[in-house]
Amino acid sequence: MTSTICAIMTTYNRGSMIRGSIDAILAQSRRIDQIIIVNDGSTDDTEQVVKSYGDRVTLVTKKNGGKASGLNAGLAHCTADYVWFCDDDDYTAPDGVEALAKILDDNPSIDIAMGKYIIFREENGKKTFTDHGYLGRTEEPNLKILFLEHMITALSAMLVRNSLYAKTGLFSYDVGLSDDYHMILRLLRNTKAVYVPKVIYYYRRHEGPRGNDIPVIGDNQKVFNQVRKNYGLDEFTPTFALAWNEPRRRRAALCERACVMARRALWHEAVEDFRQAAQLDAGPLSVEELSLIQTAIYVPEPYTLLSRNAALIAEMRAFSALNNVSYSIAQACLGPLMWNTRRALSQGNFGKGFELMRQLFSIAGFRGACARIMSSIIK
Repeated sequence: MTSTICAIMTTYNRGSMIRGSIDAILAQSRRIDQIIIVNDGSTDDTEQVVKSYGDRVTLVTKKNGGKASGLNAGLAHCTADYVWFCDDDDYTAPDGVEALAKILDDNPSIDIAMGKYIIFREENGKKTFTDHGYLGRTEEPNLKILFLEHMITALSAMLVRNSLYAKTGLFSYDVGLSDDYHMILRLLRNTKAVYVPKVIYYYRRHEGPRGNDIPVIGDNQKVFNQVRKNYGLDEFTPTFALAWNEPRRRRAALCERACVMARRALWHEAVEDFRQAAQLDAGPLSVEELSLIQTAIYVPEPYTLLSRNAALIAEMRAFSALNNVSYSIAQACLGPLMWNTRRALSQGNFGKGFELMRQLFSIAGFRGACARIMSSIIK
């Protein structure tokens, strides 16, 4: 087997966790030819822990500059064919990289092989595992579209040809904690990728820095403002619309881009796209378009931010009153909010459920909210 694999890990003050992460890489069923650990200015015993592995790893020490700078430093030292970025507080599945490498070995035209991850917590030496709970659209076969909607898996679950990183360029320093998401979107834009439903690594939840989910909606907005500026509308065309005539295909692409923007609470941009879509074709929304709008946003945070912005609410209501298509779009757009409300109430989380219901009435107004509730009941 001639292809080689490099695992790159950037670390900061992870002396208490990094040993398990390195051991998991060393225990892979397919040999990792190069392991690069970038110590991003740690002030604890991280460097001593890494040095204890001797020549089995390559240690790169630098001043603290953030994760993106560490990842770029690792890439600069990488000489292997395939690149695997690994986190310093997680575990890799024993045969994870073998499954991904086989895809790249067998398919020279594919540049990215990816799988899934699951979440774990460790308390008193006992690990508990849960699925990461992606609830958005799954029927879209185009991975680029899926990743525009949501980061369906992580960079640590991907094996990428080094040559693609060379073409794509370095990690960005101006998108904050969304640097990995930003890179994934750039990698996927002009290449072939394959997803397999296999666990590649285990993501650790803990109380330390970057251990729990961190609100990054502001950083994601930086990424998607760039996406909106640099992507052509045709790049948002969902697969189900590719064979449609031009007006309907363009309407579907506008609805897709609107959902992508709304998912990051870029509601002004979303409403503008929805408005263009409603004016482009007066025909009723297809089942596929309705399903897209009702499911692509799916998380509650964008609605929370929308409910606090009177100007954006006014935009949404004015759009809803434009014509029959705009009304259908606005009602469908409230679907995720209804779904999250029902979910919270069914789980006994009445405080959250009633807060989401309050947001529904705030955004849609009394008549709009009642219409959406009745539609949900009838459905």
